[in-house]
Amino acid sequence: MSKIRWGTLCGAVVVTSLLIALPAGPASAAKPDVDRSPADTDSIVSEDCGFEIQQDVTFTQGVTLTLYDRNGDVRELHVVGSFHGTLTNVETGDSIQLNFSGPGRIDPDTFDLSGTGPWLIGGPDDPTTTENEGFLVFVRGQVVATTDSETGVVTIESTTGQVTDICAALA
Repeated sequence: MSKIRWGTLCGAVVVTSLLIALPAGPASAAKPDVDRSPADTDSIVSEDCGFEIQQDVTFTQGVTLTLYDRNGDVRELHVVGSFHGTLTNVETGDSIQLNFSGPGRIDPDTFDLSGTGPWLIGGPDDPTTTENEGFLVFVRGQVVATTDSETGVVTIESTTGQVTDICAALA
């Protein structure tokens, strides 16, 4: 099991995925909110692998669907869209181009995530230890991740399909 901080998951996964429209539930539930994100680009440098990786991402057709229960409380978020990016090892110049568009669901209370990928999920190194716990993986297939409510650390519980270690591929 891999552990990552939720903020990193949001940055690497939610930034890489948008919402999928599923039925809103009972007829008495409030209508879902649909938020369409405009096309955009983003560029960040991460050290999830223990070395700098430039992440240049293009976002298009992003949709977030917020579903409500009978009481009007948010029950689920769905994300779907089009995210493509180039990941480059800053030192060597080696790069990989990926489509990591999701889709997936997020529980608004626990921030638990489930989706069908493709997903780009990363987590930083813990600087207080001598070993590098950081990681960056590309998942094609289903993924389930849970969030520790006290620490915010996300654990990837299960994946199906192909999992590619981006750190090893760009090392």
